[in-house]
Amino acid sequence: MSNASNLVLRPIARIAVAIGWMGLIFLVSARSTVPQPPGLGPVVTSNLGHFSVYFVLAILVWWVLGGFGLEGRRRWLLAIALAVLYGVSDEWHQSFVSGRQPDPLDVIVDAVGAACGLATISWTVRRMRSTDEGTDEPEPAPTAGESRRRNSPGIADTT
Repeated sequence: MSNASNLVLRPIARIAVAIGWMGLIFLVSARSTVPQPPGLGPVVTSNLGHFSVYFVLAILVWWVLGGFGLEGRRRWLLAIALAVLYGVSDEWHQSFVSGRQPDPLDVIVDAVGAACGLATISWTVRRMRSTDEGTDEPEPAPTAGESRRRNSPGIADTT
């Protein structure tokens, strides 16, 4: 496969994964009832469900945006905005499903899950970069001679 087609397929594959996850959210939201794990009440199940799926969605959106060269704060803010907007649309969608109703608290839980997902991926990426660069451990303090050399270029170390 040529480099040009590979450059096109990578973002498309990323988008497909994110859309697949969004489709899964849509399908669960389209059900009149959501399965309840044994031992957990409906409020806990709802909050854990919303938190976890939007945790993952925000990471996937962040990943997609990276395929288009977005980095830093702009990438983070756009990822959380898109995840929360999808959460709002999900609640609106639920207003059309019998047995379901939209809940603004769910959008707040979605936003918290998305923010935690992005915080986690940001921390992970920073950690991986610092390990790759070998900066995981602090640099030792310079000796007196090294300090003089750094601060006084051109003066030979006489120690």
